[in-house]
Amino acid sequence: MVQVDINVPNSKHCSFYRINVSCQVLSTMTAFYLAPPRVRNMAPQGVDRSMMIDITRRRGFLCRLLFHQLSVSLGTRASAWITTTKPFASLSLMMKRKPLKISWRAWCLSKLGKRDFSAHEMRQMIVNRAAESEQAVNADAVVDELVGQGIIDDTRYIESQIGMHTGTFGLKGPKELEKKLRIKGGIPTEMIAEYINPEDPKWYSLARDFCLNALSGKADPIASTTDIPEKQYFKLKSSLYRKGFTQSQIEFALEGFKPTREIHTDDNPGALQRWIEKRMNDGRGPYDILAFLKQKGFDGKEIQKQLQFPDEVWIELAVKEREKRFGQGIPKTAKEKRKQIDFLQRRGFLFEHINAAFNKR
Repeated sequence: MVQVDINVPNSKHCSFYRINVSCQVLSTMTAFYLAPPRVRNMAPQGVDRSMMIDITRRRGFLCRLLFHQLSVSLGTRASAWITTTKPFASLSLMMKRKPLKISWRAWCLSKLGKRDFSAHEMRQMIVNRAAESEQAVNADAVVDELVGQGIIDDTRYIESQIGMHTGTFGLKGPKELEKKLRIKGGIPTEMIAEYINPEDPKWYSLARDFCLNALSGKADPIASTTDIPEKQYFKLKSSLYRKGFTQSQIEFALEGFKPTREIHTDDNPGALQRWIEKRMNDGRGPYDILAFLKQKGFDGKEIQKQLQFPDEVWIELAVKEREKRFGQGIPKTAKEKRKQIDFLQRRGFLFEHINAAFNKR
């Protein structure tokens, strides 16, 4: 067991309470509920800030979802795991739902009237609903009866998901669709392979149509290549990758589109200098400023010419950013120093400036 600090809002101030959760729950929860640094800095002495979960703005459904996930994973009601239960009284009441007044079969049919569910998905829904209302139910028997009557059919579920995600609603490529069917629907990989073939030409056509729709009015049907902004080109490429299309499908979809970098044509001669001053005021180093202004369309040679400041200027800026983030003290351990070096590197400072910033007193 590990202890996790949960930040609970109060009408006058923020209070910090502690909850015990298992390592398995922690690994799946922290990515979604870790508190931002601003909230962590409000914690009093003795509170572990590294594993703090913030629910300050996660009231209602999100709070109920948080405690529901904890209770299902731990096999008991979440309120029993909270050492200070008084602030969570309303949440625990919100967690507890009334028992069903209809049969489980009728409840399943009401859900199936909205869309198709796989046997695995329906079984999980029955178990979760029974846990919320503290009822006992044989989920396997209920689902097996519906499967035997043909009301629940994994084949029909696969076909409906493919039709839905290859149409106008939530386009997904073969990789993302296979992942959803396997994880959420609980469909075996062999069964999915019978319906989803990544080499099917329709996936190439879907990827291509997605690009043409996104670039409507910009694609030239006559020219062999069409110039599009570099930023938009890589944005399209990233979107296709997130939607689950393969590399060959992405290359086919973007065939004929040539990324071009926009040239900055600001007539004001002081625009470049103002951008450099703004980025320096934001605490950015020379490498970050160069990359940022190149994306803005400024000439690289002109940027480097304008960035010819003495090393002392960049060292002083690096010292200021380090002290602003970590304080004036020198790091005592190699781990702390590595953390501060990584921070300055992400800010765009060169390595010689970072070393000089630690040696400067």
